[in-house]
Amino acid sequence: FKMVRIILRDDDLNSNCSDEDSEIFNSAADVFDEVVLSIVPSPRENSLVGSQKKYFSELEQNPKFIKKIHTLLKKNNVSLSMHGLNHSGYGEFGKNIDINKIMLTKRNMERVFKVNVNTFTPPNNILNKHNYLSLQKLGFTRIISAFSNWPFERPLNYCYLDHFLRSSILAIRRKKDRRVLRRLNFNTIEEYPSFIAYTKENLENIIDNIIISKPQKETTIVIATHYWELWKSMPNKLLSLPDLIRCRLKH
Repeated sequence: FKMVRIILRDDDLNSNCSDEDSEIFNSAADVFDEVVLSIVPSPRENSLVGSQKKYFSELEQNPKFIKKIHTLLKKNNVSLSMHGLNHSGYGEFGKNIDINKIMLTKRNMERVFKVNVNTFTPPNNILNKHNYLSLQKLGFTRIISAFSNWPFERPLNYCYLDHFLRSSILAIRRKKDRRVLRRLNFNTIEEYPSFIAYTKENLENIIDNIIISKPQKETTIVIATHYWELWKSMPNKLLSLPDLIRCRLKH
């Protein structure tokens, strides 16, 4: 199971974060196969991003934050994801978004951080079909979500229908903490579900939920966190997850 790929997806980093908020990801990059920093490009006062102070609404207003992320991106296994536009309210991308707004935000992130931004993480893991297709048109190649989506929220191809049916069975059985670990793709875009580690209870159960989801060799396992939650109180336990998962898989 050395070939199992374990990715950390951390959400909500934004222009109001302190240096300490992103510092832990230096250590995370040493233990996870990839660290995906899901950044909120333009937070607002009602944005659900965990920041205690909201002075800056645009990335350029905080050069220190940009420099910190630049330093992290020098690591070969650290990448960026666009985490919505403003992360305003609940389920920002459950409503139709103008494709031009998405395009301009993507280009601005790429200009500021000097890297390609090809990954998208939906705020609150909610993404409708209109926005999904817009992301594909704009050159995004990877979506990292959570559990599953309704058939009307995705293209109706075999892999998505199969994923929905299998996930529905888990939901009916009240086993939504498990995941269907099968390849999801449409044309040039791939989608990966995440195991969430937002709370202490999530963390206590996450390894068991991964194991009973029966990952195979070359399976990609994504673990979702928020920089403002368990990384503040239980960083060492989060950092130990890759080794513990691989150890369990061997047995």
